Amino acid sequence: MRVGAPKFPGIKRLTPAEQARLKTFRSSFASADGSCIGCGGELALRLVSSALNWEAANVRWRDQEGRVRGGGAGGGLPGIMLTEHTGCEQVCKTTNDTSAWMRTFWEDGPRSMLHATFSDGTPLLTGLHYAYQARIKNGTLDQPFFFWSFAGDGATTIGAGPIMNFLQQGWGLLIIYDNRGYMNTGAQVSSTTWPFENRATTPVGVDIPGNQFFPVDWMRIAAALNVPFAATASPAFPMDLMNKVRYAINVPGPTIIWVDSPCPKEQGFGPELTKDMSRLAVDSGLFPIVRYQDGEWAVDILRSQQRTGKPTSLEAYFGGQVKSRHLASPAFDEQLRLLSKEVERRYAWYLRQAGYEPVPAGQRKNGQPTVRLGEGVEAPSLYLPPGVEEPIRSLDQF
Repeated sequence: MRVGAPKFPGIKRLTPAEQARLKTFRSSFASADGSCIGCGGELALRLVSSALNWEAANVRWRDQEGRVRGGGAGGGLPGIMLTEHTGCEQVCKTTNDTSAWMRTFWEDGPRSMLHATFSDGTPLLTGLHYAYQARIKNGTLDQPFFFWSFAGDGATTIGAGPIMNFLQQGWGLLIIYDNRGYMNTGAQVSSTTWPFENRATTPVGVDIPGNQFFPVDWMRIAAALNVPFAATASPAFPMDLMNKVRYAINVPGPTIIWVDSPCPKEQGFGPELTKDMSRLAVDSGLFPIVRYQDGEWAVDILRSQQRTGKPTSLEAYFGGQVKSRHLASPAFDEQLRLLSKEVERRYAWYLRQAGYEPVPAGQRKNGQPTVRLGEGVEAPSLYLPPGVEEPIRSLDQF
């Protein structure tokens, strides 16, 4: 994050009616793309693009003549600049000289989508934004743009270096769809695969029981690089995801949202269970829903153990997947114990950073949360205070 960069004040809190509209707001790609049935990445990107289009429809800005613009038609809309890293979602949406993106982008606003290789989407996005800034400065462009990119599969491993550089000095929103492996090329192990999971390059055998490494915790890397906003999200909790997207796309500087994106085909579960599997990942603590905002941590959705006092076991999550159900068998008790220990360690760390403390047993009723924010601790808010209008932005704030 650039030294002295301004903080974004927040987004408008939507009414229940507006939330219902947002959930069904127009997405940026057609339904007939090549994604597998039940694809978690597909579901995540639909929610992301709907939230981006909502913001594009509602943002207001001053052009270089001082006029307030926005709202579509005569007022115009921001352009949307997207770069895609190679992976499942890029291949499924842009193959064979066709694209599922273009027809449903805004007709009356400029738009562009560029494909990059596994590691080049974020450098390309940053370069495009520098070009945008130069044209705004020299007066040859009078139109704001939203800048975003998405990556998944192996792009978070092959592209780890460029992603870190983007988080330090880039601009725009990076969406990571976390599908637990190189699913585009046959389900090889990646830096997002959990230990002891069965992947094509780390099969479960007698001597080596699957993958031997823990996944990279990118949220802590993002925090170490002092990004203004980083968050995790799940398609099982769509409003949480979409509001984080609405916030992140407006923040000056680099932002990242890491989205759980279960893969029915390669993890081995029914396509109708995608949201259920993602909810199990959240409730078991395997995929914490957290946020790092302006130097402060927040846990946005507690796992079931802290939310209701009733834990969701890792066996419930892994046992529902053909590729990982061995972890729910007694023969893998030791491996599950090691995995559970790391999940607990990571989750406890997030709770401490967010300022949570245990609720004494005598003060808690059955079904109520087992933790609470400590005295004087207040989680950072995504929203503007009541009665405060969304700011009218200048072109150089995009």
